[in-house]
Amino acid sequence: MIRMPLRPHGLTLDAIFRLSRDDALLLVDSDLEIVNGEFIADIQSHLDCKNAYGAGFIHVNQQHEQAGRKPAWLYKERMWIPFCALKVPIIQPAIIDGESFHYRRQYLEIPFSSAISKLAFQRSRLGPLNPVPFHLTRRWRKNAFDTDALFLHYDTGAKVHQLMTEAGRYLADLGTNHRDNSLRHYHGVTRAKFGQSNSAEFSSANEEVVNKLVDEYGVDASAMH
Repeated sequence: MIRMPLRPHGLTLDAIFRLSRDDALLLVDSDLEIVNGEFIADIQSHLDCKNAYGAGFIHVNQQHEQAGRKPAWLYKERMWIPFCALKVPIIQPAIIDGESFHYRRQYLEIPFSSAISKLAFQRSRLGPLNPVPFHLTRRWRKNAFDTDALFLHYDTGAKVHQLMTEAGRYLADLGTNHRDNSLRHYHGVTRAKFGQSNSAEFSSANEEVVNKLVDEYGVDASAMH
């Protein structure tokens, strides 16, 4: 067990990977249940592969529209962070050298400056009053970045995944069958508790978990209050 201050998810992972002396770490979200552990052996066999930096599931690139502009932004591929096993000796040097699991955005509208592009993107709040429609700068983005997305969104772990793949390493994908049938993920229970968006419906998730703890795992319900 490690005690450390509460931080954003990616920064916490940075701190853990800097300190760890393990061969690999298995990341499991607090709102995820392993309902069938038979595939755990597959993880170990994949970790034995020289060029694999870890094993788990691929969270693929996704294009998102915004107010009719296609695509307004691009969600970058990463490891599925709620459940993955990652090799510490491979990832740790990258974190020590300054790479991070922390989420970030790369704004693209002005090719020579992400910072200026971020400022320019704020006009999206003007809606139909936007004085410079985004489609007018589409050619700049397409020429410089081979995409017409206004920004790239690197969710937790996406930059590390990109660095690993650029170095010729890969995440061994266990397949959607295991993700759908061997794991139960409630997707954002903590975010729901704090009233954040993109989160689970807290009361129904809480009821399901409590019932399962009592009925299937034999937990004393009175101990949970």
